[in-house]
Order: sequence, then C-alpha cells, then structure tokens
Amino acid sequence: MQSAAWTSRSVAKCLILAIVVALFIGTSGSAAANDPSWRYLSASIEQSRHFSETDHNVSDLRLAVSSGGSVDASFLGFFNRTGGLERWGLPMSEAFEEFPGVLRQFFKNGVMEFRVGTGMQRTLVWEFFGGGLAGSLDMGVEPGTHNDYRGIDVGPWQHKVSNFGTDGTRTGFLDMFQRLGGVESLGFPKTEARRDRVGSVRLDDTSVRVRQYFQAGVLEYDSALGRSSILPLGQMLRDRLYPDSGWMSLLAFRRTGPHYAGGSVDSRLLGHAVVPALAKSIDGALVGRGEHSYAIAYHPQRHVFYADGWYVLYYDGGTGAGGASGVVAYSKNGTSFGNRAKVTHGHTGPGMSMHYIDGTVYVLYSDSDKRRVYLRVGQPNNGSINLGEPILVADMVKSFGAYFATLAAGPDGLPWILIRSFDAQPGTGVLVSHIWLTHPKTVSLDEWTSPLRITTEAEAVDTGAGASGSLAFAGDQIVILYCAGERCHGITGPSFALDRLKHVVLDEYAGTHDYGIQANGEQVVVVYAGRGVGQQSRAQVMKYRTWSSVGGWTAPMVVDQTNTHATALSVDSSGNVWSFYAQGSSVLYRVRRADGDIFDPARCAVAPRPLERAASHWLAAGHGSLGGLTGLLWVERPADRFEVKFKVLDLSDPKTDGDCSERSVPVPVPVTMPQVHHVRSGDTLSGIAGSYKVSLARLIQVNEITNPNQIAVGQILRLPES
Repeated sequence: MQSAAWTSRSVAKCLILAIVVALFIGTSGSAAANDPSWRYLSASIEQSRHFSETDHNVSDLRLAVSSGGSVDASFLGFFNRTGGLERWGLPMSEAFEEFPGVLRQFFKNGVMEFRVGTGMQRTLVWEFFGGGLAGSLDMGVEPGTHNDYRGIDVGPWQHKVSNFGTDGTRTGFLDMFQRLGGVESLGFPKTEARRDRVGSVRLDDTSVRVRQYFQAGVLEYDSALGRSSILPLGQMLRDRLYPDSGWMSLLAFRRTGPHYAGGSVDSRLLGHAVVPALAKSIDGALVGRGEHSYAIAYHPQRHVFYADGWYVLYYDGGTGAGGASGVVAYSKNGTSFGNRAKVTHGHTGPGMSMHYIDGTVYVLYSDSDKRRVYLRVGQPNNGSINLGEPILVADMVKSFGAYFATLAAGPDGLPWILIRSFDAQPGTGVLVSHIWLTHPKTVSLDEWTSPLRITTEAEAVDTGAGASGSLAFAGDQIVILYCAGERCHGITGPSFALDRLKHVVLDEYAGTHDYGIQANGEQVVVVYAGRGVGQQSRAQVMKYRTWSSVGGWTAPMVVDQTNTHATALSVDSSGNVWSFYAQGSSVLYRVRRADGDIFDPARCAVAPRPLERAASHWLAAGHGSLGGLTGLLWVERPADRFEVKFKVLDLSDPKTDGDCSERSVPVPVPVTMPQVHHVRSGDTLSGIAGSYKVSLARLIQVNEITNPNQIAVGQILRLPES
C-alpha cells in the first residue's frame, strides 16, 4: 500500500509549488513586489453575497494597508459586472492573499484577483495551463487555422470571436463572449474556435467539441448536446496548484458562514502568503477524502477492523480516468492514517464492505453497473493487505441486480453472502427489492451456489430504494434482518435447510439502511431505526433486540431518538454491545455491557462543526484488540470534498469522548420497556396487559381493537406507556 498522508509538510510543498507558479503568472503592479514590509492589515466588508451551495461568500472589501490609508477590492462588483454565475460558476474559496500582495478568489470556472495599483482583474488561468506563460510555443499564434465567418477580431494576435467555428459549426461564442464581460472577463482569444483535435494547444483530442481558448477561460460547444458552456478552469487550476486535494487543508477553501456588511474578514486569510492559514480539525483522524457522500455507505456493511493496527475501507467516488474505487487506509494506533491503496478493480460504485474473519480479510463490492458481485481475499501485513485476484461471486444479469452485498462467516467457516436486487415491476413501476443468498461450494472459493431468493413477493413489493438485508450466524442457524418500506423482517432457520426459514415481521421501520446485525456468542444482536410510542409515535428511535435458537426474538428495547443515515453497531471482544446514532450534529453512543441487561447512559462520540457536517453522518464501527475499545467512522464535508474521519473510543476512559455540550443534545432517559408485543399462540389481551403492567383499556385504545376477544398470532400490538 502506498503512503499518501495529508500533513502540514505536504501542504507546505503545495504552497511552494504555488509560489513558483506565481513567478510565471506575474506580480507586476503589486505593491508587495518591491516592498517586503508591505502588507494588508485588515479587510472590512462593504457588501456580500453568500452562496449556500458551497458555503462561500463573494464580497466587496475595504482593505487597510500598512503604507497607510485603504483601498477597495470589489470582488462582488466584478462578479456581477462580468457575467455572474454563468461566467464564474459558484465560489470555491474565500478571497485570500495567495501570494504577497495578491488577493485571489477561486470560482469553478475561473479565478479573480486584486492587486494594489491594477485593481480587480481576471487571473490568466489558461496562460498557466498552456496558452503562453506555462511554456506553450504558440504564444497566441496558432498556425494553420483561420475563421472565415463573420465576427470581430480581438486582441494583439487578431484571433476572431464569432458565432461560428472554423468548420461552420454554429457555436454562439460571440454572443456568449459579449454577455460574459468580454475582454475584461475572459481576456484575449489565444486561438480560433475549432475542434480540439486540429489545434496545437488543447485539453484533449476530442472531435465532438469545438473550443476557443482565451487568456482567462475556454468556451466550448458540445455537438452531441447542442449547447455552449465555459470550462471549469478555476477548479482545474486549484487542483493543479494544490494536488492530492491539498487545498482542503487551507482555511480559505473550507466552508464559511455568511458574511454581512460591517463585518470583517478573518485576518489569517490576509496574511496567508506569509503564514499559511491552515484549517484545524476539532476531533478525529483523517482517513481519506472522496468526491461522494456515500464514502462509508451503507450501515449494515462493515468498513473497519483491527489486526496489527486499524484498517479502514472507504469509497473515493473518483471521477478521473481511473474511475471510482474502494480504498483501504491504515493506522497503527488510530491517530494518523497513511498507506492508502486501491483494493477494488475497474470502476465501482458506493456500497462495499470489508470483513476480518480468523486472520483473513474479505473485500466485497459490486461493479459500477451493480450487476456483478466480486470478492477479494487476503491477509493484513504490517499496514498493507496482500489481496488475491477478484473472484466473481454472482452475476445478477440486470443492472442494479446486485446493488448491495453483505457477508458473514457461515458454520463452515466460509463467507456466506447476501445480495440485494432492485427493480421495477413492468407496467406499474412499483419498486421491488429482493435479497438473495449464495455461498461457496469449495474451500478455494472458485465455485458458488446459484443465488437463492430469500424474500417473498409480499415482503419485497413497494419497499422503496432504502430496502436491504444483512445476515449473521448463531451456530448453524442463519439470521437475516431485512428492513424495507415500513417493516423490518426477521428471517431465521437452519443454514443446512434453507427451505425451512421462518419469516416474521419484527417491527415498524423508520430508517434508510439504518440497522446493523452481528453475532455475539450464541445469540445475534440487531439494532434498527423504528418508531416511538405514545406522544413520540412519530419520532424515529434506535431499537435493540436479540435472537437465539432457544428463545427466539426478544422484545425491542429503545436506545434513544436518532436521525436518518446514522447507525452503527459494534460488539467488542468482551461482548459489550455498542450502539451508535445521531441527534442533530452530534454522534452519540450507548453501551450494553456483557454482564448487564440495560444500556449505560448516552455518551458523546463526536460533534462536528455545523459547517463541516455532511448532509448525513453515515457511521461505521469495529472493535479493537481489547475489550472496551471500539473504532468509529463518520463522514464530514468541510469543503468541496468529503472526509472520512476516525477515532478510538475507550469504554473506561471518558477522555476519548467528544464534546456535545454546545450542541444542546437532550439527555437521554434509559428505556427498557418493550414498545410492541408480537402475539403468540395462547396470548390474551388481559394477559399481555398484566405482563407489561399496562392498562388493559389503554392497550385496547392504542391498538384500536374493536373485539377484545379476537387477536391473531403474529399480530403486532403497540404497548401504551406504563
């Protein structure tokens, strides 16, 4: 596995690279160029516009300078005057002093800059990529191309801006050029409008797109789509100056709250060129960064284990040439991760898992079409995993036929795999989600059983996109939890007689893949997001229950209220059960100790800053080498990428907990009374009321029972508060 840790040293290298590039881009006109003592002292905000999509501001600033007096840097005025969102796209940073005397702000489609003496202007982005300053031979002269169509000659190189390309393709570039601020916004044209394959300066060899290169932007016409646009050169320059997402470590690129007139800019941004303004994490170690929010999706899938250190699997969601991949990172003690290595082949999608069973690692994933399921097997070795070639487990033929797969060690010690298929009924469009079971026929894992459908038609119909299942074993008994639509189903029975599996409805379901299942000795533990009771019947609550071959399913126990997409379950080596969930911005957990029958009071795992919180926390957990230790994963979005974070929690050491005090998290009250009762043969309403010490009249009222003498086996009864 190749190391790729993001450290202050790597950020420093990025800054050095950026400064070297600045020599090419030029600093003429900057007061700081000839006076090293000159600097910006402060910046007050005259007016500002906040863009909630990226949580960045575009502002007009009044800058106090060390030479005395003040100057105006009107980023917002320049933005509005030169095409606004169509020209620049969304802001990707705040304005900051990237180089001495040069204030810059990055947008998706370009970069603005301010210098004392020259004022607001567009940064010559294309000059850096290959239009002149970066060493291109053309310097604005592209031999062999000439546009004979009507237009206007612009700039010293006499290139024409026209609504037609050199081959007669109608591009609308002249209209676009004038609408987006002309030379003030885009600079002078460096080429004619032509197909990239015939140009001496080009981004690629495409024959579908007509492009015209300007000093500060590139206009593009896509023949297949029949529309013109401006390329995201600002984003490209950011990634070139700060490779490996190094820009995410800089304060200027982190999400920022709204700015208001009369306020001031963070002084660290004004002194960035002298002392780089780095963002600081409040909790957790950075595992890796990705472009997709489902970096550790989904909850029932495993993503972390401990062997000779912590190994974490995440989905990078990459959109580059290599496509998206599953990546494993390693940390000896959970405080700093490196040794990142790709562990999937080809282009994959979200929804993958990693399991550590008796010294063997299993990495389970699907192809990007969600048609085939693959398994790679190996052993951890001092921070790396030596994996074998991908094994095709199942080909489900249809797209989304294998969208979600989970794994557990069967009675034979081999991996048994559960697969979810997702389809729509022909003619009706009703969504159908089945789960299928397969296991190897041989120890070599080179031959697998044909996937066996486990769910019934009634269980699978109209269940929505959030339906899925997972499995565990108690001896030779298989236990499957299938949560779909508004119900969680328990499917149990002998693994050697799969035609004898018993299906029961466990409870109402109120989540989206919000459940977990694990073996714990002779029983199987499950948690899931269900509904509350009484006045909290609309509330989403985390529930806990177990199954064993002797007693079957226990009644549900409420853990606490929870958010959607915030579930993790871990059973540590001492048999303690850890249930993780979220309330607001905070991730909480409660532990049911191996020698106890109730959960300890809630503790805070982590409380990300609101501006760094992803839309959903997502969660994953795995136990450490010793009892009482569990590693927790969660997702944050502090900038235009997602970060997977990790921390180790110690049951005996409260110092490992987070601080949720400022998040106004309600103090949970331990609740151990079951919320529902599943009617069994011989049950009566009076007997049920007596067992739970609740009022018979309230039991009848809550369940809207019209004939108290008629209740059916398998019926779910809500229990009123005692």
